Amino acid sequence: MKKKTLAYMLSVAMALTVWAAPAQVLADTAGTEEGPSNLGSESDMAVEEESTATEDTEKQEIKKMKLTCVMKSTTSVKVSWKKVSGADGYRIYRKTGNDGDTKRIKTFGSSKTNFTNKGLKSGKNHFYTIEAYEKDTEGNKVVTGASDTVKVFTPKKLTQSTKGFKNTNAGKIISVAKTKLGCAYVSGGSGPNVFDCSGFVYWVYKKAGVAGATVKRTSAAGLYSSLKKHAVSRSLSKAQPGDIVLFGSGGGIRHAAIYYGNDKLIHASTGSTGVCITGTSWSGGQSGVVAILRLPNLR
Repeated sequence: MKKKTLAYMLSVAMALTVWAAPAQVLADTAGTEEGPSNLGSESDMAVEEESTATEDTEKQEIKKMKLTCVMKSTTSVKVSWKKVSGADGYRIYRKTGNDGDTKRIKTFGSSKTNFTNKGLKSGKNHFYTIEAYEKDTEGNKVVTGASDTVKVFTPKKLTQSTKGFKNTNAGKIISVAKTKLGCAYVSGGSGPNVFDCSGFVYWVYKKAGVAGATVKRTSAAGLYSSLKKHAVSRSLSKAQPGDIVLFGSGGGIRHAAIYYGNDKLIHASTGSTGVCITGTSWSGGQSGVVAILRLPNLR
């Protein structure tokens, strides 16, 4: 009886052990699932770190671009930049005035490195930025380069004391004209070392090479006939450096000069003075100003 009872008790104990095992497995499994829900598995954390590293890499791929903006006249600015390796094109943005809206004004292909923004408002600040982009496999434009904002001011009136004057188109005209100071006045002369009045104007404009500002080799009267649509005034108070000033006498146009600025002219004056700088009160036997001409890209 005792042997039977002992065997029976052993079998019951074994059965209890077998049934207890699944409960322990379930308890262990539950503990394992709860951990990732609160802390995240090592594999998930590795994926997150990789994603963050990728975002940082993408940010680093946007290259810093240098944008140069130069005022060329009271209504134009030249915008220049260096090519970005791998770029498919560039987009230029501008805001006029402190309270203006930023607008995309031009999009260019990869070969372009500058353009002149014309028709601007004078007496205003203009703010420029540029982006370089590449096209992805779906044709979307992805920004790969960007510049800081550059401010440039276009004055209402240009003078030789205007900041950046030497870089303007008018500054180029004056710079070329000054290289011929002291050259002789000879009737019919058009350079490079002897000039009459209209010949001097012709040579200076041709040498300066300002796009759109073309002067034919003709007389002072011929200058007026071909360029009168560019007349801006007859008052020297309205003149700006680089303007062509025409003087008349006896109902005709007899003399051509270039306005130097500061109430002065630079011109092939007379046989006794040659190419010189004089005051605007100079008359050379002429009765007064007939027209002041301001050619394209000097406005």
